[in-house]
Amino acid sequence: MRVEEVGKWDEAHDVIVVGFGAAGGIAAIEAHDAGADVVLLEKMAFPGGLSAISAGGIRVSDDADGAFEYLKWTCGGRTPDDLLHDLAKAMVELPEYIRGLAEVNGATVRVTPAVGNYPFPGYTSLGYCEVSEVPDLEDGRKYYATSATTNGTRLIKVLEDNIARREIPVRYQTAAKELVADAYGQICGLIVERDGKTISIRSRRAVILTCGGFENNAEMQRQYLQMGEVRPTSFLGNTGDGIAMAQAVGADLWHMW
Repeated sequence: MRVEEVGKWDEAHDVIVVGFGAAGGIAAIEAHDAGADVVLLEKMAFPGGLSAISAGGIRVSDDADGAFEYLKWTCGGRTPDDLLHDLAKAMVELPEYIRGLAEVNGATVRVTPAVGNYPFPGYTSLGYCEVSEVPDLEDGRKYYATSATTNGTRLIKVLEDNIARREIPVRYQTAAKELVADAYGQICGLIVERDGKTISIRSRRAVILTCGGFENNAEMQRQYLQMGEVRPTSFLGNTGDGIAMAQAVGADLWHMW
């Protein structure tokens, strides 16, 4: 959608984050801590996304050079080196970062060596960082739609409590529908739907799409998965919404297999 089609904006924020899984939670936290006015949108009635039903092991490393070598081999030359260098550097920094977030609710964070890696150069430098205990989740209760407490749900609980501590507004049951671009192609806002109403939100600085994959979109499965029809056992909210919105404003795709 072009900005001239919007008319009057219903609200405005510096940064709009779409999707409250681990990536969206951390994006909102980092944007807020950098001084931005942030709103976090989630089309489901609860946070978590795929991250909440995962095993919750965050891939980390104790050696950025070793991690880079491993990433380069596993990506098979399909990913630029500068991105892999940035990722490898962050893998070394992540344990301390997660420990800092865990202070919000007294969660326990552990780092363990990764087993079962492909025997590529650098594999011995890898490990997993996990939120292994959150006091509020250790009494057997369910965490929203999940049937059991896992390290994935513990990670999301840590992020949820950090979002609440910072008073970052979260809009649940709010589905992103369309990105808004100006005459130069710059993204300047987002059209969303909530309670049957269409709402236009202006973005002063950025719209961040962290709204998951396409495993529950049958047509995208047919287009992008090589193995044919797949019955997903993943998060039901992952229907490729962000992919379609980004394509509509000219984004290219990669690594879609």
